[in-house]
Amino acid sequence: MNKELPTQSDDLFKSRRALREFCIKNKIACPEFFVSQDFAKISAWAIKHNKFPMAIKAEDGVDEGNSYLLKAFRELPECFDLIKAKAKDNVIVEEFIEGKPKIEVCCLKGNIRLFSQISLEKSIILKHSWRAFPISLPAKIAKEIKEIIDKFKPYCENIEVPARFSFAINRGLPVLISADTAILRPEYNKDWALAANIPPILEENGLYKCDGICKVVYKRNIDFANFNPETLKSVCAPAFILYQKCGKDLIVFLKHADAEILQKASVFAI
Repeated sequence: MNKELPTQSDDLFKSRRALREFCIKNKIACPEFFVSQDFAKISAWAIKHNKFPMAIKAEDGVDEGNSYLLKAFRELPECFDLIKAKAKDNVIVEEFIEGKPKIEVCCLKGNIRLFSQISLEKSIILKHSWRAFPISLPAKIAKEIKEIIDKFKPYCENIEVPARFSFAINRGLPVLISADTAILRPEYNKDWALAANIPPILEENGLYKCDGICKVVYKRNIDFANFNPETLKSVCAPAFILYQKCGKDLIVFLKHADAEILQKASVFAI
């Protein structure tokens, strides 16, 4: 832990540093980390820690904002500069927990609504490549996750948008990686739920259930000039529901009762 850290703020969902401090104070497993504006200090910590891969992120922001995976020390200067070009505040470097699976928990008013499995891009950028839901967890892990989230309840009860917690399951134990609040997720959209014939995620309480398995798949840096929607529908059949363009990214919503069919549909090239 960085001993120079100032007193923790209550803004656990915007400051990665505040979140890590809260975890340490409340004995919640989280990655070992260091925070500074100074490249030399960040570099010194990385050399001393010397366990790659590591994650390097802007101190402020949600999980996918300005976050990178360091597979070797030589990548540190470039990633540090990329972060500082977008954010002038502190940089946080931390151990990268390679636990499988990775779980995202969506909470409404501090109550667990949805368990999703997430997968990260196989690149330097720490962004989701897909999310699958709803999933069931082993009773022991589900209980441990609930105990962790209950410690955040006082901070969640007055939040009008979903709170999301990301965990890596490492050696059978949940390690809290990130927490954020936001409503802009394709699966939260009523039209997407209607198209997939599933209950809206944000309009009911209790643990989310639906028929089949849903999967949100991201494809990055698409050449939309040569994009053919009919080809996409064909290669993703019979699991295809709909798609959405988002900048240079393509978001595809799939659903099927058979996990093998769903997996085959999600492996497509554009």
